[in-house]
Amino acid sequence: CENLWSRGLGFELHLIGLAQAQTGREALAKVRALQAAGRPLRYDGPVDDDALETAYAECAFTVYPSLMEGFGLPVIESMERGKPCICSARGALGESARGGGCITLDTVDAANLAQAMERLLADSGLRDTLSAEAQQRRFKRWSDYATELLIWMSNVHPRTRS
Repeated sequence: CENLWSRGLGFELHLIGLAQAQTGREALAKVRALQAAGRPLRYDGPVDDDALETAYAECAFTVYPSLMEGFGLPVIESMERGKPCICSARGALGESARGGGCITLDTVDAANLAQAMERLLADSGLRDTLSAEAQQRRFKRWSDYATELLIWMSNVHPRTRS
């Protein structure tokens, strides 16, 4: 974002999520430095469901720069709300992104993130296309997974002992 801001692109970065003091110390210091420099950066930390819904409603797209993820829920949450997402093309995030609505990156680093963000900031047609793709996607609910598990369990036959 600093690269984009320094080149004159106007946008607000809104960060949401818990940053642990011991592992996120450097990132939090960078956030404070950018804010002190007058950059349009808002950090809310962890938020409740209402604040999260408001943030999704107000954003043009989301960026989820995680390098390793077990499931990719933020990517799915973004697409469920019709918001394009920039994320990794690898692992669980890549699996969640398959089917449209995302810009996926083979390498998640500052340069590639900035390039993808610049594309979405500059190209409303691309944002609209990705948003339409995201809105067409259908995702299972937790109740769907529970039902499938119960069906599977009802078909498991206990081994007979001899």
